Amino acid sequence: MNANTNNFWEYSVAFYREPGIAEACLKLQNQYGFDVNLVLFCIWYGLHRGLLPTLLLQQALDFSHHWNALGVRPLRDARTMLKRDARLQSLSSTADIDVLRENIKELELKAEQIQQRELQHLADASPVHNAQGKPQIDAMQENLKNLCELTDCEWHTAELQLQLLLETADTVLAR
Repeated sequence: MNANTNNFWEYSVAFYREPGIAEACLKLQNQYGFDVNLVLFCIWYGLHRGLLPTLLLQQALDFSHHWNALGVRPLRDARTMLKRDARLQSLSSTADIDVLRENIKELELKAEQIQQRELQHLADASPVHNAQGKPQIDAMQENLKNLCELTDCEWHTAELQLQLLLETADTVLAR
């Protein structure tokens, strides 16, 4: 991975490009209700800092919930509605609507970048907790399990996708 892996956004962009990761993340988001940025944060933190302290994870959750309600979800919902509304497909302005949808997608991506920047800022302001001698893969997995415990997302329902992320993160790290 060529990206500066200490930068959360750059790490996430590079990680997302790995085979199968985008699909797994979208499934985690759309079918299981995960906030993908928080999933990636748990992985990134585990790779670079170890176990996420519960207070820091709760701060990340609180901020992300608020930011998603204000910034990310409204943009995603608007983009999705423009794509799925069959009445819009027959309009003479379909090409313009497609451009508008792409512009909204860029804004949504920018909103996610802001979320990740703030999550990294929270992490940078918090003392580092080591993984108490655990391999990074164990720290990442424990961070994800703690995320599941603090949210309505269940590990066992999304285990295949979460394991793929963990295995890929570990493989990418070994390169």
